[in-house]
Amino acid sequence: MTKLGTIKNSNILLLQSPIGNFFNELADFLSVSNNKVFSLILNGGDLFYSNNKRKVIYTDSIDNFSNFILDFFRLRNIKYIFLFGDTRLYHEKAIKIAKTLGIVVYVFEEGYLRPHFVTLEKNGVNNLSTYFKNIDLSKLNYSEDYSEIINKDNKLKYVFRITIFKTFIYYLMLFLYSFKFKNYIHHREKSLYYNIKYFIKGSFKYIYFKYIESNKIKSFCNNNTFFFVPLQLDFDSQVQKHSKYDNIEEFLDEIIKSFKLNSLQNDKLLIKLHPYSLGYKDYELFLNKLVAKYDLKERVFYIRTGDVGFIIKKSKGVVTINSTVGLSTLYHKKPLKIMGDSIYDIIDISDNKHIDMFWKEPCVGNFKLIENFLLEIFYKSQFKGSFYKDNTINLRRY
Repeated sequence: MTKLGTIKNSNILLLQSPIGNFFNELADFLSVSNNKVFSLILNGGDLFYSNNKRKVIYTDSIDNFSNFILDFFRLRNIKYIFLFGDTRLYHEKAIKIAKTLGIVVYVFEEGYLRPHFVTLEKNGVNNLSTYFKNIDLSKLNYSEDYSEIINKDNKLKYVFRITIFKTFIYYLMLFLYSFKFKNYIHHREKSLYYNIKYFIKGSFKYIYFKYIESNKIKSFCNNNTFFFVPLQLDFDSQVQKHSKYDNIEEFLDEIIKSFKLNSLQNDKLLIKLHPYSLGYKDYELFLNKLVAKYDLKERVFYIRTGDVGFIIKKSKGVVTINSTVGLSTLYHKKPLKIMGDSIYDIIDISDNKHIDMFWKEPCVGNFKLIENFLLEIFYKSQFKGSFYKDNTINLRRY
């Protein structure tokens, strides 16, 4: 990977950033090396958080965006672009044009190795990663202890609270400046009322369920043989762009039906809601219908909180669409079944058998290959810190 500090004397465009100040830190870092850094502003949230003097404000329709960005790339002689997430509508268009012009594309994303890591890859992330999708594991031979390296100095406090606060401010600004950016199309629901309701509802539900579920989860995990199914967000691009499922309900129906027909009688299924879904969508009623439909009472259990690492360690294996919980599963050396497209759905890393066979014979991958793979991810794409807590990411590492 190109070290960011080696990028010099170039014109650079920053597209949409993670919520908060991180792209201001990135712009300052890149500017030190005599780079001219521009920031594209698409909505009020972008405008509020950006302090870049070279702001480029776009208020026209999405239909005209491709022509706009093509002209901008050429006029400003852009050599590099940086953006957060490669499946947003504006970003997909910008990336496509950038690559035709030979512009280098860097994509930031939430950390593959969570918590408290962030991802940076050239060309694309997740299933669009050009590096990890073509990796040759036989050439990797690290000697380090991956658990020691990944866990070293990996503690950040109050990140969740800071993220919630900054997200609230972002959506408030999105609403207040909506008159200026009336043509903007957001990649998620942008209604201020909707998101405030989510924050309040989700916060109260988290406190409530954490209190009532804590001891129950420990008791369940210590006294049952079970498979763990961590859910993802319905609107997550990992689900929408990198899987066959239109929604989480489709995934649950397939998994539970397969579990009914193929699992051992004493095995159970523990399904966990995504923490950010607490205020948005709950699957309890839907799951109750599936449990009744497939006659699985006392074998399927649903939780909303809990220590994912503890649950993984106690489980027989994990089934996920393509959540980064899968990488935690590899870290804990547990069998992993991927149901979507993922950079770690690799022979000898995850279990490549059909889901119907997985319940009967879950297999963990090759430990040495897994260790090498995790270390390669760390060295080639991860650095410690948080987008949302200021000045926690050491950009000099790249």
